[in-house]
Amino acid sequence: MKKLTLLLFLLTVSVKAQITYERGYFIDENDNKTECLIRNLDWSNSPDKFIYKLNESSNSQQKSISSVKEFRVYDTDQYYIKHLLTQDLKDLENKIIKRIDNYIFLKVLLIGKASLYKYQNEEDYFFYSIEGQAPEYLSHTKYLKEKNKVVETHDYKKKLYEVLLCDNFTMKTFTKLNYRNDALVNLFEKYNKCIDQEFNQIYKKRTKTIYRLKALGGLSTYSKISNNYTYKYEYGLAPSTGLDDYSVTKTSERNVNFEGGSSIAFGVEAEIVLPIQRNKWSVFIAPNYQNISNTKFEEYFTQEDGLIDFSYRSNLSYSFIELPIGLRNYILLNDKLNLFLQVAYVRNFVLSSEYNQELILESTFLQDYNYSILSKENETKKNSSFFIGIGCEYNKKMSLAINYYLSKKHKVNDEFQSDIKGGISLIATYNIL
Repeated sequence: MKKLTLLLFLLTVSVKAQITYERGYFIDENDNKTECLIRNLDWSNSPDKFIYKLNESSNSQQKSISSVKEFRVYDTDQYYIKHLLTQDLKDLENKIIKRIDNYIFLKVLLIGKASLYKYQNEEDYFFYSIEGQAPEYLSHTKYLKEKNKVVETHDYKKKLYEVLLCDNFTMKTFTKLNYRNDALVNLFEKYNKCIDQEFNQIYKKRTKTIYRLKALGGLSTYSKISNNYTYKYEYGLAPSTGLDDYSVTKTSERNVNFEGGSSIAFGVEAEIVLPIQRNKWSVFIAPNYQNISNTKFEEYFTQEDGLIDFSYRSNLSYSFIELPIGLRNYILLNDKLNLFLQVAYVRNFVLSSEYNQELILESTFLQDYNYSILSKENETKKNSSFFIGIGCEYNKKMSLAINYYLSKKHKVNDEFQSDIKGGISLIATYNIL
């Protein structure tokens, strides 16, 4: 638990450390433009303030919507203008989220003779303007009726049909128009092209989802494997001892400790780099094959009557698919090198196993000895693990990570549940897609 708390603390610290200041500007109420460094939070909802520095060595300051008409972070889609609402904005439950005569920051999606903007607060509210006029709201009302049915009005389609006049547009162009970023940006881009006007699409500079497929290989090590279970062993003496009616049945509950070792891991990793905080977060799944074999345990027994001396030995070998599903946080060091922290929940699927037990007899009285061992069925069904890790990525192409397993359990069969201690893996990946 302490290790997990430490990882969460490191993730929190890394998030705060990564939020960078990037080149940008703001324009105040007196139309004065200030070049500066803006703390880029890659806002998902429209902000009402921002933090900036005049240069790298200066102290951070804050500007709010009350004193700024416009601000922008260069080479990103973070470009906002101030707008005075002329009508209320409502959510799905018909509650007012922003009232008329309040100022909001509109995100600029496309600038041209016809421009497109968006206000985002859990839901999207789109605005447009023609030839630099004040933005107007493209009304798209959604509200919940009985049985949680969503009812929509499509006033925005009628409005755009009236103002975006182009010979290439038909009624179908607007009747099938969705109230979404891609659809509306595409429409405004086509309109500006249709009337032969220059435009600047800011939306294309947005932080996008990135999909990666990687080849994976590495080494997994462990200090020991243990299994706590109950077993029975039975034996009788050979007739040559004159004690052929002598028999013993023993039950023993033990923590069986096997030798440590290592296994090769190979597989693939699929990663989705999320479109938040400039692609600093990702989720991943990394199925890989491993095999554990030739581990042994021996323990010496002496019975109370002094007649029986023997060792008890178990042999274990099994292969499995490890399936980590995790969260990764990148820490950007420079253009080519990133560090990352990761945490994953792991499911383990045993493919095949071999587990046998035997008594190794050492007493001369037992040369003709027959025996059997009866193992109690293992009732636990845990087949999961957790790991935390740290690694580095070079040129967004190859990476190397070391992972520490907080727990690692495999239900090998009905008789054996392995509890692997000191599990560490060293994993390398290479992007193939």
